[in-house]
Amino acid sequence: MERIVEEVKKIVDGLHEGIIVEVKERKLPYQYIDFVVGFEGLQLKVGYADKVTAETKLGKLLVRFGESLSVGKKVNMENLIGRRCTFMTVTDGQYANILPDTLKPLVAVSEEQVN
Repeated sequence: MERIVEEVKKIVDGLHEGIIVEVKERKLPYQYIDFVVGFEGLQLKVGYADKVTAETKLGKLLVRFGESLSVGKKVNMENLIGRRCTFMTVTDGQYANILPDTLKPLVAVSEEQVN
């Protein structure tokens, strides 16, 4: 069995722009929803406990991306796939992680805001 040795790809801590490319459910060891973000030819994932309320991190993420939350309403996390976003990374040992509270939609600056 052979593998090609690749160059180490370092992710600089700080603010990045990317696109949400996938949403996955994770059941072990706990129930989480993972959002996979692609940027600069790499992919990182960030996980949120699988519970949607106005107070949970997952609920707050959905609100940041424009979802309205009301009790009993079904929300589809896959609607975020393809959305451009910004996020902060920090390195924990060897691995870069997205800080969950920093995943936000990329807001384009309108011409009116510039002038």
